[in-house]
Amino acid sequence: MSQELCFYKQKILTDSAIKILSKEEIYEAVKASLAKRNLDHETDVRERLFQEVELAQLEISAYYPKIETLLEDIKFIAQSRFFMMNENIWIAIKVYIISQYLKTNNGIKIDIENSNKIDQLIKKLKQQNPKISDDYSKLNKLYKKNILFVNIQ
Repeated sequence: MSQELCFYKQKILTDSAIKILSKEEIYEAVKASLAKRNLDHETDVRERLFQEVELAQLEISAYYPKIETLLEDIKFIAQSRFFMMNENIWIAIKVYIISQYLKTNNGIKIDIENSNKIDQLIKKLKQQNPKISDDYSKLNKLYKKNILFVNIQ
């Protein structure tokens, strides 16, 4: 059974609260609000508190080795498979997008330590695959605002 990463925008905290809280405070506030809820089974609660991010083409497997390894250390929200996007997973997702969707000459080696190189390759993606690039941009915008959450389904 394959498992994909599904992306959500949190709607629990207001934009004004998001602007003054750190990433850790946002995550703790969301986790505390949902401590007694099971987002995997309570779809009505999930739909009211999170908005699914509509992606045109991008699909990300939870079994991609770099992502799978990082998921082992994730602290999920309550009794669910939801978590807030963190920097390490975000970098692994960017590497995944490049490796799956960017056509490179002779299988370019991607240096995960060099985020500038990753960002240059992401920009190159816009020319080769605009739909994937648009999906990436949508997720990146939410990530930078600290409102991007992930559910493994």
